Amino acid sequence: MAEYRLKYKKGKVGSARPHAMYILRQERYAEHDDLVRFGFGNFTPSDRMSITDFWFLADSFEPAGSTIYREFEVNIPEELNHEQGHELIESFIAKEIPNQPYTYAIHEKNGRQHCHLMFSERSFDGIKRDPATFFKKYNRYHPDQGGAKKNPYFHSKEALLHFRKSWEQEQNRILQKYGHTARVDCRSLYERRKEAVAQGDMEKVAELDREAVNVDGNIYAKVKFKGIESLTTTERDQWDRYLTASEAKKRKEKGRNITPKQITPQLDLSSTQIKDRISEIDAKDYDKIALGVLSHKKYQTATANLKRLKIDFGHLDVFEAKRQEYESQIKEIEAFRGTGKYNQLVFFLKRENETEKKRLQSILHTKFGIDPAHFSATSEDEAATKAARQKIFASYDAYTPEKIRMEYRSLLYRNPKEEATYRVTQYRNETLISNLLALESDLVSCQKSILSTKDTTQKEKLAADISAINSKMLFITQENIRLSDTISSLRPEIEKETQNRQTDIAMRLAIAQEILTQKNLAPEPRTPEEIIQDYIMCRYELHTKNKLYSYFAQKNQTEGYSRPLYLLRSEIQFLQADYKKVQASFRNLSPETSNKIIFARERTVHQELKSIRREIKDLSIGPKSASTEKDLLTLQKKARELSTLANIYHDIIVRKAEPKINRRLDMIHKSHADPEKLYFKMAGALDFTGEKKDKSLEINYHEYDGYDPGM
Repeated sequence: MAEYRLKYKKGKVGSARPHAMYILRQERYAEHDDLVRFGFGNFTPSDRMSITDFWFLADSFEPAGSTIYREFEVNIPEELNHEQGHELIESFIAKEIPNQPYTYAIHEKNGRQHCHLMFSERSFDGIKRDPATFFKKYNRYHPDQGGAKKNPYFHSKEALLHFRKSWEQEQNRILQKYGHTARVDCRSLYERRKEAVAQGDMEKVAELDREAVNVDGNIYAKVKFKGIESLTTTERDQWDRYLTASEAKKRKEKGRNITPKQITPQLDLSSTQIKDRISEIDAKDYDKIALGVLSHKKYQTATANLKRLKIDFGHLDVFEAKRQEYESQIKEIEAFRGTGKYNQLVFFLKRENETEKKRLQSILHTKFGIDPAHFSATSEDEAATKAARQKIFASYDAYTPEKIRMEYRSLLYRNPKEEATYRVTQYRNETLISNLLALESDLVSCQKSILSTKDTTQKEKLAADISAINSKMLFITQENIRLSDTISSLRPEIEKETQNRQTDIAMRLAIAQEILTQKNLAPEPRTPEEIIQDYIMCRYELHTKNKLYSYFAQKNQTEGYSRPLYLLRSEIQFLQADYKKVQASFRNLSPETSNKIIFARERTVHQELKSIRREIKDLSIGPKSASTEKDLLTLQKKARELSTLANIYHDIIVRKAEPKINRRLDMIHKSHADPEKLYFKMAGALDFTGEKKDKSLEINYHEYDGYDPGM
């Protein structure tokens, strides 16, 4: 039953931090396990403060005898679950004390939630002050030389009456939002009973015909800590009236068959849903959650934007400034790690989720007869596997026929041991060998230039460049040797990761095979339409992957793109092998059959490209906004894809030469054929005077030119 209660209290100097520790269940109060949620905010002047540091500073620097904090102690309607109760508190804070430093904690006892909301009377005015100055007396003539001003409104009776009404309105708004019929009323029992009599609602009159359950806090504390015998005669009378009123209230509640909830949101869940919820709790990354909370979700936004830039638009230099901006934001937010506020937040998050997990396990045991210990050992893995299958299935199900066929063939091509070695070593080997090849190419170029030039100054400059390149190549070779030794020492981790990769590949293969069967498709193309679809897809993917690989290789001097480089190289190696097979099938088609299909597809692509370019033109000359900019980027990306496809169709129609194999990637792939002997073939093939020992290495690393996408 929704029941109104708001208690407005204040605390003196010396009591703020102890009270904050009490409501947050820290130190000597940690034995209490009733903490459900907590929150804090506006802890400037120092954003590195922990949750309780602010109140410690307030105790230290506030003038003696002054009010150091105000507190709302409120009940949360029983109809609301934990998330809805949290939303209620946050909305009340935003409405009534948006500029005050605050800390709150939600507790739950016997299924009933209540909240302690502490806040400072000092409002932030935008002036930066150190902690000692912040809590000084306000200087009306020179505000920057005094403390933050206290708001006298919080002392008034009008404020109390306003807060009571506001708390009533917020509760009723949330109750209505989530479809509950119950409502609360901040008026006294006398006023509400009088209104019920006037309306002729005798049932409500009987319900409200009792004394208010209220007692002085000092009397309650005396009874709790010293016993009832410590009360004076007057205090004993008040205590007896309190007990009588409490009993009367309980009798009326019992008559309406009201039973308190043991746990709010999960009572209607099935055993499978509860198991999934426990698996979600176990899978939570508290580091990311804490950084997200401390940065007001900026961490997740910056990480997602950076990933999108690298993957979707990484080949465009215009996004370089944005990339640096997002990386700077992430680095600044990650500086929170290790601070008091971060550590406390992680502690509270873990404790809150552990409490929730124990409650869910209790329901599994009492309601469904499932042993939580057995579930933790076996069912969690099953739930995680099921969730992974569903995610993979959803992504594969959206693939086009040619893409799902290609995905199936690429899974057969993958090497679990190689993938495991790269993952364990954080893909560093990919960067080293790629940089070594780039330096070798630069070295050959400098040597040719030094032989052809007659300018002495230019020769000296080129000689210095050659010396610098040789030094870098020597360093990379030494790193190769060190990394090879490291791989030998990481054999157990690599074996374990290899098993994980094998399991993942097997799961993906099974799902891909299942989707192929559902759609009546074969792994290999059978009809002329399927052969041409796969042939076009291979050429398109080869073009885009090579282009992206070149971009990341140029940008990877600081090893920030090692993982994308490896993934792209692996995909290109498969595409080159797959292309040869599809190409043979394509050449076996009769010219009449292939031309008919290709001409029809080319017309479709050109029509779609023309339509998109019209849309881009309309958006470019229209009014600018964030949504139109986003739409414009999406359309431009789609136009580039269609333009590339159009060029590929044109090349096929005019019988232009087939794309050549990327020899540079072949060299890298062969260098990694044995994961435990990385780099030695390439490193041993060079001496550092620039002379090649193996003439077979004299290749054109840029032999694959790709296609002009018309951009």
